[in-house]
Amino acid sequence: MKYVKDAFLDPTRYAALSQVEFMLDKARLELAHGPGLLWEEDDTRYLRHVWTPALVSVGRIEPRAAELLERLATILDATCPEPAGVIALELDLPALERRIAKRSRSFETIAGRLDPPLRTFFAALHREHSSYVTSRSSAGPPLWSIDASQSPKAILAEALACLRTTYGTL
Repeated sequence: MKYVKDAFLDPTRYAALSQVEFMLDKARLELAHGPGLLWEEDDTRYLRHVWTPALVSVGRIEPRAAELLERLATILDATCPEPAGVIALELDLPALERRIAKRSRSFETIAGRLDPPLRTFFAALHREHSSYVTSRSSAGPPLWSIDASQSPKAILAEALACLRTTYGTL
């Protein structure tokens, strides 16, 4: 959580470091699982194709740092096993704002509303996410879009249904 807070408060210094932290953590998980059934919402490919471009587009990561992140992502993509599927959690911006306001983290909200630079970032994230989902529609591994406004139990049930549809009985 500290990296996330620091990235919002001092993006010039911490946003790229946060991406390195997230990529390495996801790669560690992917390598620990090895080949087989691996599915995650934020695998290294998702970080590479959605989060980093969104951070770059709103100026939270400098071009030189973005190049280094791209190199790291290329290495991790080649090193880690391909996931069995990637789950894209879909949530519209107003619903996201309500959830963030409800948890009341001071670095995310001002007077109960989403901080304007953070709102700009989430709009960029939504654009990159939509582009990624569209580009992955005919490519492997499968990408499953799930409505994240549901309860955690309903999200899990839908994710399991996606897996069963693609891979049969689990």
